[in-house]
Amino acid sequence: MTNNHRTPIRTHVLLVVLGAVIILLTAGAIVIPSGTWNPASSVGFAPRCWFTASAVNGKIYVIGGYGDSSLATSVDVFDPRANSWHTVRTTGHFTPRASLASCVLNGKIYVLGGARGPERPSNMSNALEIFDPRTNAWSTPKTTGTFTPRNNLCACVIGGKIYTMGGYDAGHEGDMNVFEVFDPRTNHWSTPRTTGTFTPHGAFTANVVRGRIYAIGGFSNHEPAGHRVLAMVQRFDPRTNHWSTLATKGNFTARLLHASGVLHNKIYILGGTPNVRDPLTRDFVQVFDPATKTWTTPATTGTFTPRSYLSAAAVNGKIYAIGGQDTAQVFNTVQVYTPGAQD
Repeated sequence: MTNNHRTPIRTHVLLVVLGAVIILLTAGAIVIPSGTWNPASSVGFAPRCWFTASAVNGKIYVIGGYGDSSLATSVDVFDPRANSWHTVRTTGHFTPRASLASCVLNGKIYVLGGARGPERPSNMSNALEIFDPRTNAWSTPKTTGTFTPRNNLCACVIGGKIYTMGGYDAGHEGDMNVFEVFDPRTNHWSTPRTTGTFTPHGAFTANVVRGRIYAIGGFSNHEPAGHRVLAMVQRFDPRTNHWSTLATKGNFTARLLHASGVLHNKIYILGGTPNVRDPLTRDFVQVFDPATKTWTTPATTGTFTPRSYLSAAAVNGKIYAIGGQDTAQVFNTVQVYTPGAQD
């Protein structure tokens, strides 16, 4: 973004570097760098969509989802420092499924729910399986309590517990407002008593910022007006067990099947579709600042391939957008976003 000031032309150039902020003043102009998209390696990564991506110790682990036509079974790992992919040899059992959720706790990846095939009730999964990147081993804990089978759900970690929310059961419930918590210390599932309203929906994203969960976008078939793609932000505070729908400033484009990541306590939304029946994808980044409840759409340079059903992970101050699909193909595309000073 360039702001022209009616001031005399300066004869010097001043370059100031303050952390990640670079401001260039030349001939009376201030130039604030925009966010930048760059390609990353996809060599060794097969096309995949509707999977999860989890960052552990600076590497990104891709689990589940679909390849071009079948459920993926491999665990593929991207190392941003080496800009390379490899597929790890694993032990133990993983249930192949797509539209699943994952989260990281104590260096392990917890993989939850999903669909074992086409979206019908018999394929909805309540599996909880754990992948340990240190040993490349899968394990399945013996649990008590109830975890509701569903796909298109989200999972977040706060205070050593895993919070699962929303999703779709492909049956009479459709999109759900189920909210269940798993305690790994006791391997017990529980349904906390909450106040406020969490709208039944799926195909959204959820992120933790400063100890609160922010659920953004998605799709609901429980809206008074019928099926609807959502632009809302709903927040859960575990200190009060309260859900609230935030009044936000700025503009956010309603979408589902998008990806997200957190950098510097801001939530970055990438890709997705504004129309479930005609999945035209969005090629811009939108940023939500929970501190001010404000949406911004930063200018970007470089190329982002528009797509839905992708996943993303934040590593070392950058967000990696991985895989996905459009109306014609499944991608193995990997692109990395580096925020600019305006983000």
